[in-house]
Order: sequence, then C-alpha cells, then structure tokens
Amino acid sequence: NEIHLNTTLPALMNELGAAYIGLHGWDQNTTSDGIRLGRRYRYLQHQSDNFLWRYALHPALWDTRALAGISSVLMDPGDDLSLRSAWAFERRAGTLQTNEWGPSYRVCGLGMLGGRDRLPRSVNRHIKFLLLNTLLWVIKILFGKTVQSKAVNFFMHELLFFDGPYPMYWSGVMQKGKLNKNLEKYLLVHRRRGDLSLIKDALQ
Repeated sequence: NEIHLNTTLPALMNELGAAYIGLHGWDQNTTSDGIRLGRRYRYLQHQSDNFLWRYALHPALWDTRALAGISSVLMDPGDDLSLRSAWAFERRAGTLQTNEWGPSYRVCGLGMLGGRDRLPRSVNRHIKFLLLNTLLWVIKILFGKTVQSKAVNFFMHELLFFDGPYPMYWSGVMQKGKLNKNLEKYLLVHRRRGDLSLIKDALQ
C-alpha cells in the first residue's frame, strides 16, 4: 500500500515521535507485547518497553537518528563478533532501558492492505488464522503437545507469511544460503509457480 508506506506511516511517525514503526504486523499470529492504539492511529501497537523484539530487523520505518544511536551503543569495538549479528542486535537493542530515541510501534498489517481486494483478503486471513488456531488447539487436546508441534511445522509455510502495507515472508527469501523451503511451499500451495520460477532463476 504505497499511500500508507509513503504518507500515512511517516506522518504518524512524526506525530508520535516514534523511533521505529515495524511493518511486521502484530495482528497475524506473531509474538508481540504492547497497547493497541485506536482508529485514529490505524491501530498501531505501541510496543512495551520490556518487549525484547521491539526493534526487530524485519522491514520497518526507522528514525535514522534512533538507528544510529542504538547502533553506537551496541557497537563496542571490544565485542565478540558473534554479538554483531542481526539476531544479537535485536536482542541487545531490546534490553536497552532508555527512551532517548522515542517509542517503537508495529503496524496492524491487515488494516493497511492495498489493492482492490483488501477487504476480502483481510477477512480471508482472519478466518484462516482462526481456523488454524482452533485446529491446533484441538490437536493439542486430543493428541498432546508433540503432535501439535508437528502440525505447526506442517502449516508453518502459511503461518510465516505476513500480509500488510509491505507483505513479507518470515526470514525472507533466503535461509542459510539456500531458498527458504517454507517460502517455496507457500508459493506452491498458492499456485504461484511463476513467482517461484522467477526467484529460482535469479538464484542461478
């Protein structure tokens, strides 16, 4: 949704004095913690100061001063290189107990869809999550956590796609130097073989 990406979210960032607005929606079966704002603020989630992933490195809108400030605190020249990974950045940034850079937010992804079919898409995704969560709960009650975990892995390709103003797939196209298998399965299940072929051609 170009309007939200180019106009709505930058305006909200200025109004709220935000350091960060994550485009990985809080509303789609994802780990999150915070307070949902009202309609005026497009149901952004004001992430809790104690939430470890409030500066996740998924696509996001950053105040570059905040990003530079957080990076300068974390980039101690004496650090072990293992502390400079993206995962380490997220965890370490999430432990900083300072409001110097401003609060962090996360979008309501399904409330910021673009295109003519945004309402049917939003309803479809809500129903899909409701059905999957109900099915996984029933499996847990009937067969236990081990079987439930296997079922979660079976449906992972669906659970790891996040729709919104900037649709994304969890951990991206690549995973450990290879095409993300869950993304590949997602594209096949949704009959998007053309997109999959384009990606595979680009990787050759």
